[in-house]
Amino acid sequence: MVFQFWPLGRAYAMAWIGGSMAWELQRHGDAACVDYMRNGLREIFGARALTLFPGTDAVVTQWGADALFRGAYAYALPGHAEARGRLGQPLADGRLIFAGEACREDGLAGTVGGAWLDGRRAAGIVTAALAAG
Repeated sequence: MVFQFWPLGRAYAMAWIGGSMAWELQRHGDAACVDYMRNGLREIFGARALTLFPGTDAVVTQWGADALFRGAYAYALPGHAEARGRLGQPLADGRLIFAGEACREDGLAGTVGGAWLDGRRAAGIVTAALAAG
């Protein structure tokens, strides 16, 4: 489980849970996901940490249940981040290219901004290839 605290200065915490634990929690529902996250906070930082986020509001994405994504997320294996650049290399003389946040090597992998910028990069390459004939 990976945490992010106070993103953009907002008083909330985000937790990413992956692998077999994520699938197990999904089967048990949103409350189980929230309990797991709160227990993780308690184990790492002590019970006082929970007082920093006293609200009971929680949003659980259930990313794995989304038929379009099935829990997919663009992570390179440790030590293989250079694969991102290879994934984004043009094929078929620039007429075919994979694009998106998974192709970013500039720290924007896994972000909407990275997806946007890489889509623009790819569109420029394909446009130039098609114009060249």
